[in-house]
Amino acid sequence: MGTLDGQDYDEDLGRRMARDARRVSDGTLSEAEFHEKYHEEVLEEFGRDDRPIETGSDT
Repeated sequence: MGTLDGQDYDEDLGRRMARDARRVSDGTLSEAEFHEKYHEEVLEEFGRDDRPIETGSDT
């Protein structure tokens, strides 16, 4: 874990999401796949997932 403005955050999650965001940009991963892949971890890390793409999950 690291800190940003006094808040703890999961550095590994950030790195993995950044790597996959580049894959979305390159067209090798769809936005829906990206959101589905990280939905549960985003919920765990931030307590909610307000991203606009449907993930197929009820949470």
